[in-house]
Amino acid sequence: MALLKSPTHFVENPEAAEQRATAVLDAMVNTGKLSESRREHLEPAVPHRARRGERGSYYADWVADTLRVPHTGDYSPLPVHTTYDPKLQGLAEDTVETVLRERGKKRDARQAAMVIMRTDGRVLAMVGGRSHADSQFNRAVQARRQPGSSFKLFVYLAALRGGLKTSSTVVDPPDQHRRL
Repeated sequence: MALLKSPTHFVENPEAAEQRATAVLDAMVNTGKLSESRREHLEPAVPHRARRGERGSYYADWVADTLRVPHTGDYSPLPVHTTYDPKLQGLAEDTVETVLRERGKKRDARQAAMVIMRTDGRVLAMVGGRSHADSQFNRAVQARRQPGSSFKLFVYLAALRGGLKTSSTVVDPPDQHRRL
């Protein structure tokens, strides 16, 4: 069995996609899953990239990496159900790009990531960087973080519940230590 290791790579590179498809068909003949006479009439499928951009590429790669393919030996389609929301994905990607464009230089940030989840943990949208075409490294799930980053959610939630607004500024100079 042959699975695509990086589907988005093959969409970007039609020659590599055709070579891979040919190799898969030839392997199917070698393993007896496809007859030589049937193989002669098959042309490798070449992906055609949609012109709408690369929306959801990081999400798609993440889903592909988390799939568990059954070892049944057949080549039947494998249904995959996700909670992907194209509208939220577009909003997330546009937001990351806007923040990087408007504030990136000032904060010395060239990349950013975002994950939008439901309260039950289902992932609706994921942005792993500024451009999947330039870098397939998914900062949302592959980057290593300091443990303190995981506590920010709880600190911010406590502040919001305590009456602060998302636009509030809190000054915390090192010479002034006070108890809340």
